[in-house]
Amino acid sequence: MSFKDDIKEAVREVLREEFAQPRPTEASDPFQWFTVEEVAARTRFSPDTIRDYCASKKIRAVRKGGAWRIRAADVEAFMRSSETVDAAPDPREVAFAIAGRKR
Repeated sequence: MSFKDDIKEAVREVLREEFAQPRPTEASDPFQWFTVEEVAARTRFSPDTIRDYCASKKIRAVRKGGAWRIRAADVEAFMRSSETVDAAPDPREVAFAIAGRKR
């Protein structure tokens, strides 16, 4: 195998492992509680973003001992809500906007 093939296989293995992990939408117990860090890891949002969403009530959560706790069912509802799905801007459009040109 070439180096390129080794890299491709390593990436495939990482992706297999990542997608094999359970997501909050697959939780067997809708009353299971998650920490901000657990939700961030499962949703691929940063912990700071999850905290901001909790504070602004975009995601339903409670504070216990100064830390946010989020139910699995609330994470699922948050992920399904159309309000929270923001498409990232096309980097080329951003670059053109910064340069003051139209595409």
